[in-house]
Amino acid sequence: MAKEVTTFARTDVQAGRLRTLGNRPPVVLTATRPYPEAMLAATGLTRAEADRMQAIWKVLQAEEASWSTRSRHALVPDSGHYIQDERPDLVIGAVREVIHTVRADEAQADADGQGKE
Repeated sequence: MAKEVTTFARTDVQAGRLRTLGNRPPVVLTATRPYPEAMLAATGLTRAEADRMQAIWKVLQAEEASWSTRSRHALVPDSGHYIQDERPDLVIGAVREVIHTVRADEAQADADGQGKE
């Protein structure tokens, strides 16, 4: 985690240039459970500030989903930030969905290619 934090600035610069994913099939999962009181106390945020921050995050996640013509955006009301820990079933399902779609695309491309030969 410490290594990840040290690379945030570089990652932000690189990611900040990306705004299109073409027809890639990403699944964007957005945690929407309100922040717990303990987190608010630890960060010094008010409930209003935290709610505004989450609203902005939801908009940013929807924007990210719009970068692809074939994305799916799902709100996860029963999870906090670490969806992979709290709802691994949804993350596994999303990964499988992407893999299935990519494999189906590849199979179709192969079939189209074979039909042209």
